[in-house]
Amino acid sequence: MTRSAVRRSPVKVAEAAEPASAPAKPTAQQKRDWDFVARVVEDVEKVCGKGSALIPTATTMLGQVDHWVSTRNFKIDWAIAGGLPMPRPIIPFGRITEIAGLFGTGKTTLLGHIAAETQYMGGVAVILDVEHALDLSYMEKLGVDLSRYIVVQADTYEEGFHKARVLVKSIQTHDPDRLVCIGWDSIGSTPTQAQMDNDDASNVYGIAAKVVGQNLQVFNGMIAKNKIAMIFTNHLYRRIGVTYGDPWESYAGEKFKFFATVRLRLTRIGTLKEKGEGTEEDDDKQTIGHKIKVAVMKNKMAPYLRSVEVPCLGGLGFSLDYCVLEEGIKQRVIEGDKSWRNWKAPSGETIKWQGWQGFQAKMQPHPEYPKLIELVVRNFYEKLQ
Repeated sequence: MTRSAVRRSPVKVAEAAEPASAPAKPTAQQKRDWDFVARVVEDVEKVCGKGSALIPTATTMLGQVDHWVSTRNFKIDWAIAGGLPMPRPIIPFGRITEIAGLFGTGKTTLLGHIAAETQYMGGVAVILDVEHALDLSYMEKLGVDLSRYIVVQADTYEEGFHKARVLVKSIQTHDPDRLVCIGWDSIGSTPTQAQMDNDDASNVYGIAAKVVGQNLQVFNGMIAKNKIAMIFTNHLYRRIGVTYGDPWESYAGEKFKFFATVRLRLTRIGTLKEKGEGTEEDDDKQTIGHKIKVAVMKNKMAPYLRSVEVPCLGGLGFSLDYCVLEEGIKQRVIEGDKSWRNWKAPSGETIKWQGWQGFQAKMQPHPEYPKLIELVVRNFYEKLQ
């Protein structure tokens, strides 16, 4: 018989799968294991207290973060959250956050925005002022309520961590459920007690990293058990001899990077200039702020390695209105040429202005208008998820 004459038998259609059977009964060994585990957990709770040990399930969340605070700028929030849907994991309570950058990049400004947002959520903001150069009037311009703002001054790492522990214990005693934001400004400028007592800097080389690491080992667990957002501002320095890779390094050692849940790096990349209202095309523009690049270097809560460019204006900080104006022009929500801009309000009125000052003057009587533009702009970033 030739190969062509060979006929294969028809393939049988698979029968419908039988319904899943009931879960198998636990064996005698499994029952002995479960009984043993339950007795061990019970013994640990008797000695160490209830909740010291537990038997987890698939839905058990260890070290879960339930509260986040915004930076009051949707572009920065979007970068930190990694494009995740609401509720977005931004600056977490119960974890450590680092804001690093060179001078004049808005580190203290961003810390002030977070403090103001914490107060808006009903929490309390605290700042450890180590630089002794805090401008309280500027903090008030950023939205901070000074009547609910606690300023603690320290001279060394040891003194700062000691006062921070006293703060945490006081919070735990009076109201453990209160949201608290503690900012340290800045950890890069803080000396150790050994540096203060020793005139020879060569004898205390590397002591700062050791002191910070030892204190964070204790302090990290304290804030994790409470609703405390610990935020450190830090400085950057350039490593000598680095040809390839990232030449910038931050202070306080490698262990500080390990304990931080979120690490932001701020870089100044440009200058913002605007013409005054009514000025001619050839007139000199005035500097009103800087363009800052915010890069997410580390994030344990969401996808990281994202970056955004945001405006930082003098006296206003990371202005949300200027960000809305800038993004509205990019997305053509706001129309016009380089000189005059116009936007059609829901009422049908066409609002025209010239420059940033003109935008402020037109929108100030109608605070709802910038919010309407913001909704359209935010929708663009929501689609990038």
